[in-house]
Amino acid sequence: MWMQSCSGPGYIFGSISSVIKTSLNYNQKQISKLGVAKDLGGSIGLIAGTLSEILPLWSVSLVGALQNLMGYGSVWLIVTGKVPVFPL
Repeated sequence: MWMQSCSGPGYIFGSISSVIKTSLNYNQKQISKLGVAKDLGGSIGLIAGTLSEILPLWSVSLVGALQNLMGYGSVWLIVTGKVPVFPL
């Protein structure tokens, strides 16, 4: 919860959607799909909830940090043009 609260990218989607739209040549329908996927991924929390019942806290935090690194790292690679845009 602290990592999500401190990272904040989920709350600034409305501010950066125009940047995503221009840099990736997305239309409004694609931006809307991306927003729904972001909200759905943030609200499910099945992996973290299941792992927190089984594993110690430090390992759940490590899994969360790796998931954030993979997710936001891939967005960074796409926006900077280092990898091609993923299809929606």
